[in-house]
Amino acid sequence: MGSRSNFLRGPLVAGAFVALALPGAVAAAEPADDVNQSGGEPLQLAAKRDGKVEKLAPIAVTGTPIPGDPLLQAADVDVVQTPEKERVELTSLGESLDQLAGVNNIATGNQTGKPVIRGLSGERVKVLTDGIGVDHQQFGVRHMPTIDPFLAGRLEVVRGANSVLYGSSALGGAVNVLAPPVPFDSPLTGEFLTRYSGNNEQWDTGIKAGAGSEHFGFNAGLIRRSAENIETPDEPAFFPPPPSDPANRDAPAYTGELGFTDFEQINGQLAGGWKSDAYGTWTARYTRWDDEHNFLLPPPAGMLPPPAGEEGIGQYIENDQLQLTGDVAGEGIRWKPTLLWQNNRRRSNAAGNARQRGFDGEIDIEFDQYTARLEGLHGPVLGLDGGTVGVEYVTKDQVSRGNTQLSPGAMWTTSRCLPSKRRASVRCCCRPVCAMTIAKSRVGPPRPKTRRQTWSTRRATTTAYSPDRSAARCV
Repeated sequence: MGSRSNFLRGPLVAGAFVALALPGAVAAAEPADDVNQSGGEPLQLAAKRDGKVEKLAPIAVTGTPIPGDPLLQAADVDVVQTPEKERVELTSLGESLDQLAGVNNIATGNQTGKPVIRGLSGERVKVLTDGIGVDHQQFGVRHMPTIDPFLAGRLEVVRGANSVLYGSSALGGAVNVLAPPVPFDSPLTGEFLTRYSGNNEQWDTGIKAGAGSEHFGFNAGLIRRSAENIETPDEPAFFPPPPSDPANRDAPAYTGELGFTDFEQINGQLAGGWKSDAYGTWTARYTRWDDEHNFLLPPPAGMLPPPAGEEGIGQYIENDQLQLTGDVAGEGIRWKPTLLWQNNRRRSNAAGNARQRGFDGEIDIEFDQYTARLEGLHGPVLGLDGGTVGVEYVTKDQVSRGNTQLSPGAMWTTSRCLPSKRRASVRCCCRPVCAMTIAKSRVGPPRPKTRRQTWSTRRATTTAYSPDRSAARCV
């Protein structure tokens, strides 16, 4: 059960089916008098309401002919945006994408969902925000992306060979989460969400708003989610399931109300933008994710013997991101600089200690990641078609604290030239030779307290990109 409403709605937002929703409108939109329906031109529609004709926003439809050269085909990309996103979005990113073909969800709790693309997940599915890769310590099966679908403007899923553009960590695919754009020349608009789930008494309450003048704009969003334990039908439980009894081999260990499946989240984002004819458009955005949850441990993973009943483990996850992006037109090229800082901290209690007891110091992993990227969108050059060239620099500093060293502390840096992203109608484009340097370390035996490690090994690889092929070759 839930509701979603818009308030202070400004000018009419139109789309392919808006004409059907207008009170008093005709059942089907009719072409406007000045419509040009020839190929390559956007189709302009109009709807009649109260005897007056209102033009709707242009609708551009792009298709790819079949058969054709695979290098000329568009990428295998699914886009989830309003109003479809409002219908499918749930608590986690994995749940919100689960309805797409070839995409599944790994759910290990009420609020935990990781996307699985063509059977791969974790370190084989890259998660990006506005095209920049982010880290959520995805090596763990219970480590979900720190992204709230309600705060996103659009979700893109890339599958197939095109995902290699995002690096080796995107062998399964990539999920690009685009934030809602900062509005300019727009009155105040907003959206309010309330949703209640009876099974676990989950309440979701969120609000989003945005407005802008000629040169300045802002948008913001905040959502709180909280839930109690999940309830399942009462069935016979076996502890553990007897391997000698085929009928009960798959019987559950717990039924009824499942303890330690509760959670609480408060997530938000705030963005401001500035636009100038001389200096382009610049946007600064801050995003915060704050989560506390329990996991029900599978028996006998706790501190007590299985007959003693359920046991849980408490986890606390915090993620902060600050991103600065620009869009500046130059001489024959459009520059898009981006700076991103991400701080992620994951704390976990020892087995048997729920979140209500507070943090017990068992696992504490924190990292700071800095990304600097410069992209240039260019037209035809040196006989090649247009495309995108760029360079990216990433540095990450991780510290592992606590009694258990789940992941070692380290610092590493990556620098690379970005492969050019071809348009669907572009056969080849400029692909620079790029170099990558990776530095890792592991110094000394594990210690029970904080440790920071330094580089001990270095290796470098060089990759050249062929100007007439979409795949890369090593030299």
